[in-house]
Amino acid sequence: EGLSFSSLPYGSAFYLTTKVARNKAEESRVSLRNIRRHAKEMLDKLKKDGGVGEDDIDRAEKELDKVTSSHVEKIDDLLKHKEAELLEV
Repeated sequence: EGLSFSSLPYGSAFYLTTKVARNKAEESRVSLRNIRRHAKEMLDKLKKDGGVGEDDIDRAEKELDKVTSSHVEKIDDLLKHKEAELLEV
């Protein structure tokens, strides 16, 4: 028949739950990278069109990298917290 969640031993349920959490975290990281890539493409287009100075573009790229890194760290911290929470159960 089917595999019921209640028939799995504790270790397996923990494994499946942490696997879901890790997959969600990776999906979030991928989304962030896609947003960053789109923003970078927009900055490159502005640079190519000459509408914005090169110094402003460089500053914006550095800020974009900083914000992206900050959000990736938050995702990693949330994942660590969730895994610790699951270990307590």
